[in-house]
Amino acid sequence: MLSNLSKDHYKQRQERKEKHELKKAEILRSTNQIRQVVFDSLNSKVAVAYQNQRRLDGEAKLLQQNTQNYVKQGKQWIQLLDSFNTALKEIGDIDNWSKIIESDMQTITSALESAHQEETSPKS
Repeated sequence: MLSNLSKDHYKQRQERKEKHELKKAEILRSTNQIRQVVFDSLNSKVAVAYQNQRRLDGEAKLLQQNTQNYVKQGKQWIQLLDSFNTALKEIGDIDNWSKIIESDMQTITSALESAHQEETSPKS
């Protein structure tokens, strides 16, 4: 009887141990599956974030290049406008110079006409 009790106890203990090992293995499988699902979800989110960051970096570089081009074009426009402004000033100076020359020529012409009239008019 004692030996039967001992055998039954040992048998029950083995069965519990096997059940425990089965449950342990099932828990490990479930844990691995959950871990895999969580990591896949995180990895996909990280991959999306990385792709977005790369796209933003590319767009930032493009924006920087465009900005540099616009600054360069702006400087060229400023130089062009400065040249145009200088040309307008020179035209104004030439116009003023030509008016002065014309006035001087009219004065000389008037003086010459007066001198010529005095020479040709009869002296009394």
